[in-house]
Amino acid sequence: MCGDLTAAFDFRNPNANVPLLPSTASYAPADKNCHNDYIPVPPVDQKMPQQESSVRPSRALGYELFVRTKVDASKGTFLFL
Repeated sequence: MCGDLTAAFDFRNPNANVPLLPSTASYAPADKNCHNDYIPVPPVDQKMPQQESSVRPSRALGYELFVRTKVDASKGTFLFL
């Protein structure tokens, strides 16, 4: 059972304000040059990756993996219990 995120958006009264973001100037490369001499080379032996075999234990989930429901065919309803 899952929901969507449409409730997170307010399309009737959209907020046109743009939030202020932190400066990213400290992430710029030190030399500020485009390194055209670097040409990436794909691996010679190309093959599709393989899924690892075996079972990996998972952490306990905070919810149940089943849903209790009831179908009322006469009314055409589907109820969550």
